[in-house]
Amino acid sequence: MSALLTAQHIGVQVRQARAWLPILQDVSLSIHAGEMVGLVGQSGSGKSTLARALLRLMPLSHGCVHWQGHDLARLSESHLRALRPSYQAIFQQPSASLSPRLTVFRAIAEPLCVHAGRRDRVALRRNTLQAMADVGLSEELGERLPHQLSGGQCQRVAIARALINRPRLLICDEIVSALDLSVQAQVLNLLMARCRELGTAVLFISHDLAVVRRVSDRVVVMQSGRLIEAAPTDQLFSDPQQPYTRQLILASS
Repeated sequence: MSALLTAQHIGVQVRQARAWLPILQDVSLSIHAGEMVGLVGQSGSGKSTLARALLRLMPLSHGCVHWQGHDLARLSESHLRALRPSYQAIFQQPSASLSPRLTVFRAIAEPLCVHAGRRDRVALRRNTLQAMADVGLSEELGERLPHQLSGGQCQRVAIARALINRPRLLICDEIVSALDLSVQAQVLNLLMARCRELGTAVLFISHDLAVVRRVSDRVVVMQSGRLIEAAPTDQLFSDPQQPYTRQLILASS
């Protein structure tokens, strides 16, 4: 089975003083349809940088990222924009990614407006209300602004907005780390159920190994900008091959 997304030997560098500092080094990764892949590592290991590189939000110093056979680095902005609905991202602080001036309804409907136009307002309203219902948001919340929502409600808005165009891949970057434990469980259950229902592949980035173990089919481990180990979830947790992976597991137990 061919991969949805393939990163081949990618690197990312940032300018610091008069030198270039490598943040990602020779990273290769593939994600297949319907698969949930966990990405773990300590803070500063490069997990969020990798997410942004895969989304073409950061330039690569070398290597390439292919999305369904398309080399993202070689695509024009118009071609890239046409592909955007098929892969989406949710980040740690949903309130920072939601416009303070857009209501819940408008924030969730925005991807439909951008990619499908506003011609059929009846269908737009119906689809947006359905997306809200799918993540447990009542219709009355549709007129609220982000500052009037709880953290869990904001994250539900972010999930609904990311999934409304039924993407084939969703990148989740520390999406529950800022939430209370009870809310974490609700959001994770919701995310897993919706992605399984839609057949959406997920790259789930977290420093919380217990959460990753619960949601992932396969886990990859990042250390100092490199991927150092990858295995099916049960195998990685029962028989880690790298000392760094063993230390992560011991620290989380």
